[in-house]
Amino acid sequence: MVHAIGESLYDLTFQNSHSVWACPGGSMLNSAVSLARRSVPVRFYTEIGNDKTGNLLTDFLKTNRIITDSISIYSGKTSLALAFLDAKGDAEYEFYTYRPELPPEFVIPPIVKGDIMLYGSTYARQPRNQSNVTKMAGLIKKNDGILIYDPNFRATADNSSEIIDLVSANIGLADIVRGSDQDFYNLFRASDGAEAYRYIQAAGAKILIYTRNSEGVELFTPWFSKKYEVPVVQVVSTIGAGDNFNAGLISELHKIKHIPEFENFWDVAIHQAIIFASEVCASNNNFVGWPDPE
Repeated sequence: MVHAIGESLYDLTFQNSHSVWACPGGSMLNSAVSLARRSVPVRFYTEIGNDKTGNLLTDFLKTNRIITDSISIYSGKTSLALAFLDAKGDAEYEFYTYRPELPPEFVIPPIVKGDIMLYGSTYARQPRNQSNVTKMAGLIKKNDGILIYDPNFRATADNSSEIIDLVSANIGLADIVRGSDQDFYNLFRASDGAEAYRYIQAAGAKILIYTRNSEGVELFTPWFSKKYEVPVVQVVSTIGAGDNFNAGLISELHKIKHIPEFENFWDVAIHQAIIFASEVCASNNNFVGWPDPE
């Protein structure tokens, strides 16, 4: 089972001053949907308003075979994200968040050995959510599961010392950290993958996957380091690219339910992650498509 905890939003995307599409969004939601479409069982922990937008989101998650028992429905408006694409398909965002002041008490089923927790982005670095994140992380660790953290730290994010400390604490909980070169520059002014790896090791994580957009992927582990090239893609939108990289990686980790030391596993897992991310970049979707029927 994959346990994903994070924000749920409705994305409204604009390009050249015109709205071009709208769809469900949120970093962990994007990953969860792509995993579920590849028959990986996913339970999603999130907060959704009891308005029409929230109903659309809830129905969408159920249609995509995501376990929704742990979703908290609050009285109020569902959060929105406005994404503004540039000529390269990269996005700048404006967020309209309406969650209650106090966090929910999520329903957490029994955790079993090999379960995976995915957390990150804005939701995981809000002080109100730390109790839920650390509680679930503790249960995953206690049961020999795998913790994967994606800071998703944009240049416009709050970089106060309190927030940086929370991000460092989240890194310290994780077994695997996956982030972009921009994330680690914005967080720590790290200029390359090796420098970023020193930061995440100091915080307590073991493995870093450092993505550099079209420049490739760098993997840092206690056993070896390696670089991977990525294919040339005609980019429509980069929204969801990192989220789907995470989903591709998790789809392989879920098969074996532990973190291996062997290079050949990581070759396969990183390749699958790149396939997921590339598909999303070449479309206006935040998630991979359903597989073709056999």
